[in-house]
Amino acid sequence: MQAPCYPSGILATGRFWKRKMRYSAVAMSPRAWVITGFALLLGSVVIWTLIPPFPPSLLLLEEPLPSLTTKFGPPNGIAPTTAVLWHPARSLVWEKSRGIGVWILQVDWDKTLPTAAALPDSVSRTLRVLGLLLPGDAAVRATVRVPARRPDQQARH
Repeated sequence: MQAPCYPSGILATGRFWKRKMRYSAVAMSPRAWVITGFALLLGSVVIWTLIPPFPPSLLLLEEPLPSLTTKFGPPNGIAPTTAVLWHPARSLVWEKSRGIGVWILQVDWDKTLPTAAALPDSVSRTLRVLGLLLPGDAAVRATVRVPARRPDQQARH
């Protein structure tokens, strides 16, 4: 294969390289650089905000209180009051700020106060962005009670 042949003087004067640079991304105007940099910065802040600092709620449902405080430190938030009739015996809240949002981890014990061996009855993880609560995930420990059938009520096959 033969090397391309250029008219004499083009490579020596640099006109060839100036012509190539004219169509590359490096030759952007300062305004385009600022807009691109701002868009990249804003996109990275949004992505960083959406990545939760807490594990999924279902995994935390099997963690006792000492394990939670070892992982996340002492609780640093206030449990919100709700308008429902059911109120847990104790709620603990951890909050972590991320960019323009705050991730909230709420752990509830329904019947007893949390002890070293007591597992939480519900765990929820939500994101608050600029004062708005976005949908999160939750896990609840539940017991399903099925009435026992009497022998005379069993279905005949």
